[in-house]
Amino acid sequence: MNIVTARAPFLDATSFNVAEGVEPSLAPIRPSMPARSPFLSVYESNDGEVAYADPMREAFASLVNELHDEEFDEALHELQCRARAMHDGQLAAGKPRAEADRLVAQHFSQLIEASEAAVDSMAREFVP
Repeated sequence: MNIVTARAPFLDATSFNVAEGVEPSLAPIRPSMPARSPFLSVYESNDGEVAYADPMREAFASLVNELHDEEFDEALHELQCRARAMHDGQLAAGKPRAEADRLVAQHFSQLIEASEAAVDSMAREFVP
């Protein structure tokens, strides 16, 4: 397919100038571009269009918002930094990557097992 005749679903850069009231200085390369990108419909609604309320999406968003915890995020970030530092230290000491991976996994194995047990326990509470 020729590059000039290929049609992308994205808006032409000159369309932003037209929307802002600025005359485009160059003629569009592809004169048969669509007026709107199909991807914009995911994020924007047309004038007069009523947004569809999906109850499943709203329930999922509500659950995710309830589960979000800043302190937990900070703790995970600290663990990630500690693991990265440990891994980098092993690599700097000349150990192979596989050995460094194994040592980090071994160091955090008890935490991983306890976390998996907690998640499994919570899952059993919600499964009928």
